[in-house]
Amino acid sequence: MSKILVIDDDPGITLLLKRIIAKKGHDILIASNGLEGLKLAQEEVPDLIFTDVRMPDLGGVELAGFIKSDPNLQHIPVIILSGTAYMLDLEKTAADNILTKPFALKSVYGILDYYLGQEGNETESKKEDSELKGTKPTFPSISESSQGYTSN
Repeated sequence: MSKILVIDDDPGITLLLKRIIAKKGHDILIASNGLEGLKLAQEEVPDLIFTDVRMPDLGGVELAGFIKSDPNLQHIPVIILSGTAYMLDLEKTAADNILTKPFALKSVYGILDYYLGQEGNETESKKEDSELKGTKPTFPSISESSQGYTSN
């Protein structure tokens, strides 16, 4: 299976992602800050990176820039985790996608399937179609999936 690096200074988020990713059978690496995550990425060369947007030492946007400028790491998809994703312009970052917190379980599975090709050729064609159209898939947060419901 694939090796996934989770970089977040919130132990609750890392524990949640660890549990979700483990259910898919992937190996999980954890870093509690950006500099530790960058070092771990260089040592282990993961297949996918989830990183928090805001951390005390090195944030996700800057981390994605370092990852994508390293010839040994630039192939790794970087997913930024953010509670304020609406403030980020994905096209102005080196990240491959943004996952809004709080995120839905299906969104994490969707990212794993999309970027790691777990669904085989169907996923690859979705990837190619998305790239041809110049758009990247979006994965709903919990709040987005519950929109449309009102309490009376």
